[in-house]
Amino acid sequence: MFLCDFDKQKEIAEIARQALLRERVYAKENPKISVLNEAVQKLKSADFAKSYYDPFDETMFEGKVAVDLLYYKHLLRNLDESYSKDVQELLAQTYRNVKNIYEFVNIKPCIYGKGVTTSILENSLEQVETKLTEVINEALDIAFYSLPPEKRADKYNSKAIPLANKLVTESNDPEESLQYAIKACVLEEVLTKIAFPGANWLRVKHLTESEDFGLIFDQEKLVEIVETFEKQISKISKYLAACV
Repeated sequence: MFLCDFDKQKEIAEIARQALLRERVYAKENPKISVLNEAVQKLKSADFAKSYYDPFDETMFEGKVAVDLLYYKHLLRNLDESYSKDVQELLAQTYRNVKNIYEFVNIKPCIYGKGVTTSILENSLEQVETKLTEVINEALDIAFYSLPPEKRADKYNSKAIPLANKLVTESNDPEESLQYAIKACVLEEVLTKIAFPGANWLRVKHLTESEDFGLIFDQEKLVEIVETFEKQISKISKYLAACV
């Protein structure tokens, strides 16, 4: 469900009602003029791509979480046990936020990975591990390994270098610090895709920036929860970078 201001909802409803009344009058005088259609088109401009997305589905989200957690179990298999509780709590907070975003923009949750559906939950541990390894390796290849060195630098250096510099000031090895920082940035991209596959993340980011959307819906709230999600994923990626 969209979280929009109640007063704006009433205002929109009144605009539509008045347009309908004018439509009934004007249509008799000039059938080529459609005030209602004009009003509807203006309102559509606030969310022009909505018709391309199925609405939020609670059952689908529950299945998505179950599969996403398999990805995390695979990625976190070498995590230091002393961090386990912190990461589990962070994951729970993150996926509550992921759900808030899906509900806010009202799109159906998707599961990441070609050919990956909730049916993977019915497979053996060996089959699950094989499939997840395949998907993660492909994701890392697309995000990093298949890129030429100059594109890797363009894509990650601006974000990785500040983190690497911070680690160096804490007496860490410069080369190892840079490698860790780049790894964290790559994993952050992959984790974002797992949470919001395909065009879903583009959809979310578009709505945080659309002026038309902001005229009608509570865009500030959406920006807030998206920024929180990004901070959470960044933090998780740093845990992962230490163990993959």
